[in-house]
Amino acid sequence: MTDHYCVTNDMLFVGRADRPKPCLREGFHWDCANPATCRGCMPQEAAVGHLCGTCWEKAQDAVGRAANLIVHLRSVEKMGQAIGERVDTTMEKRLILPETWMAADELMDALGARPIPSTATIDDAFVLARAAVAAWSDLEAHVSTVRGATQAVVLVKRMQTALKRWPESEVEVRPIPHVLCPICHELNLIRRAPLEFEDEIRVECSTKLGYDESLGYDCRYRREWFDWLEFHAPIIEHIFKEQDRADRARRREERVA
Repeated sequence: MTDHYCVTNDMLFVGRADRPKPCLREGFHWDCANPATCRGCMPQEAAVGHLCGTCWEKAQDAVGRAANLIVHLRSVEKMGQAIGERVDTTMEKRLILPETWMAADELMDALGARPIPSTATIDDAFVLARAAVAAWSDLEAHVSTVRGATQAVVLVKRMQTALKRWPESEVEVRPIPHVLCPICHELNLIRRAPLEFEDEIRVECSTKLGYDESLGYDCRYRREWFDWLEFHAPIIEHIFKEQDRADRARRREERVA
């Protein structure tokens, strides 16, 4: 046990959006006018570095999930369009930066890293997010300083804010078009967002195999998103390019007619 208090009691200099409620010891008083009506105003003692036990647990949880949440927020491209949806390129140039991307950059900032470039691919974002989190590998040492503990508290607050603003980032499911499941060979693959399934993005099959749902006999295909994408991305890209060529040819024929 350290001989100082949780850093949340000394963060008045932090912006209001990032400022947490001070961690207090319920039933213990610091200096209040009426202890009879006060539930407790004594600052909570630090347990690990400059964090109390609760903040330490929250920090561990946040660091463990930050990379997946950042990548998911970046994957919501073109104002949340689903994978496979195509937008006319003239319209795409007028789209503003999605708020989810800005939220991802705020998480990167909380980790002490630079924002993810707007031109970065989702694979680039994954590498950058993982590198930012890797710098926090010795979390106990990180929160042993006031600055590091403050960063950890801000990271927790920003993650909580992002999850409140976009609750679908934990449960969102999107269909994956044009690709057959390698097990049942049906077009029923879906992309399940991080924090919903073992805190990572997954590809899974929703085929029920024609049995009664109460039996639970469904296609058990599951794969981590980035492993799956590494193999299938060229296929999907080729399909979309072929569709674009066909669409352009059809429009030319319509103009000639």
